[in-house]
Amino acid sequence: MAQNEACLTFKTTTRAATIGRHPRRRLPMLDIADCINETCPWSGKPVSADALTLYQGRVVGFCNPGCRDKFELAVGHFEAAAARVTTAQVTTGART
Repeated sequence: MAQNEACLTFKTTTRAATIGRHPRRRLPMLDIADCINETCPWSGKPVSADALTLYQGRVVGFCNPGCRDKFELAVGHFEAAAARVTTAQVTTGART
């Protein structure tokens, strides 16, 4: 079992959702029982079963789908920026 899969059990159904008009990746149906937090990292309100996502292989909860989508969008921007920096380092031969 891969490290990111340890201690997580997912239902076999999937959901397709969108951030604005852009399709998000298909995720396994996430279970609030697997959630690593009890309160939304943005608002501090209790997490909701319809506002879960995977982050680094763990189920993270938010108070509503808007907070979840805001988080996923921010993570996407950071990952894209990191990929650009890594690609530039490889291209120029720079070391970290």
